Amino acid sequence: MSRDPFDFGLKFDTLRRLSAVFVDFVVLLAIGMNANRNYEHYVDGDSKKIDEALGNTDWRERWKAVGIRRSDFRPFLAAEFSKSMELLRYLKTPLDRMKLVRSDEKNLPLYYLALFSRNDMAFKFWDDVLKYGTDQTGFSWELADVTAFDDRMDRRNMESSTRMREDQSRLQALLRGKGSQSLSGE
Repeated sequence: MSRDPFDFGLKFDTLRRLSAVFVDFVVLLAIGMNANRNYEHYVDGDSKKIDEALGNTDWRERWKAVGIRRSDFRPFLAAEFSKSMELLRYLKTPLDRMKLVRSDEKNLPLYYLALFSRNDMAFKFWDDVLKYGTDQTGFSWELADVTAFDDRMDRRNMESSTRMREDQSRLQALLRGKGSQSLSGE
């Protein structure tokens, strides 16, 4: 199955379930091209894609009430997503704390990278990323000098120490929406 890398197919309910445990998120909000291409379909149509990505269905009324330009739809969606994360007790992430990534050729907005955390310390690190990070200018697929990845995260070792791992039944239950029953017995 082919996937559109610029599709805003995020499911907020997955983040809601994962947020039951202490976790920070760096989220790729792929809304640049998708929001522009499908604007009428999302705003005036019956598409549920944005509803599912934002975790609410009343964003359309707020969009229509503010009466701003179509070009402001992308930042509006990013701000709405941030508000949804705040409802999960994450700290506010305003647009100026999101990294806007643009295309190389026409400098068009592609997506935002945004941190969502419940701890101020995470934002101190994130601010350094925003301050000192460089824009991506391409990929170097020639890895001739790389022979091994010593500290690689793979399917068996999603997280170190005593944290939950992918193969643990508690995490699997949480992702299937049964997190409250699984976690309440501990």
